[in-house]
Amino acid sequence: TTCRAPDRACQSQGWRQHKRNCEVAKILDLKVPPVALFLLCAALMWILSAAYTGGAFVLPGAAAALAVCAALGGVIGLAGVAAFRRHSTTVDPTAPDKTKAIVTDSIYRYTRNPMYLALVVTLAGWALFLQNVAALAVLPVFVVYMTQFQIKPEELVLQARFGPDYGDYMATVRRWI
Repeated sequence: TTCRAPDRACQSQGWRQHKRNCEVAKILDLKVPPVALFLLCAALMWILSAAYTGGAFVLPGAAAALAVCAALGGVIGLAGVAAFRRHSTTVDPTAPDKTKAIVTDSIYRYTRNPMYLALVVTLAGWALFLQNVAALAVLPVFVVYMTQFQIKPEELVLQARFGPDYGDYMATVRRWI
């Protein structure tokens, strides 16, 4: 999260409040490892589906949906990790400053964040398996959190490190899908 000098948008909400919001957001930037957030969201989905029985629905083949989503998520995630390994760059999501190369081949031609996409696909399968709208409601929370506190901070670091090359990549490949 980047805070800049006051502009018209900041003046409308008050510069001090804007700065305070940025400081709070900065505390969360790159701090919660994505796998930990994934596990937390999966647990939250289970708790919510047990607590909110009014949101239950029947999905024939729910176990198969979980299996398909988990397998697809696994393939997507492993493709992302393998591409990073081929380019000898870090897969540590808390240290984007250690990135040695922009990876644009393999699965990175279709998504800039396949490892995070893999987590979302797997969580979607879990939500379908739980057969509850409350579990499904956690998916956008995961996506928004990951975008705001993981992906956008990574993008800032990568833009600073690789300049226009990373900007060109961002312009041609979507953040998610």
